[in-house]
Amino acid sequence: MKEHWAVYPPFLRGVVFIFTYDDFIKNYWRYYLLLENKFLQTANYVELSEDNFSTYSVEYTYLLQSIGGELDNFFKIYCGFQLGDRKTMNDYQTSVIEKYPTIILLRRQ
Repeated sequence: MKEHWAVYPPFLRGVVFIFTYDDFIKNYWRYYLLLENKFLQTANYVELSEDNFSTYSVEYTYLLQSIGGELDNFFKIYCGFQLGDRKTMNDYQTSVIEKYPTIILLRRQ
């Protein structure tokens, strides 16, 4: 029997989707590509340069929140936490390092 995942998209409050692992990866990847494309489109209006790091727009706020929410869900699943748990990046870092202690050797110097 295939394992199933429950996904709670932040933009559809109260809605739960149940996926098999394969379906989750397929749908997650499509959403990732959508967010990536939306971000890349912003370069048509604001050059990706340190001179523009202080640029503000509602679109950037939307992208930061969406990408952050997706990363949060991804790491909860990857680390084996429940999707309803309130976790931080420190929780995810601790879990990943416990599972893959040599990953710290890959840290950018």
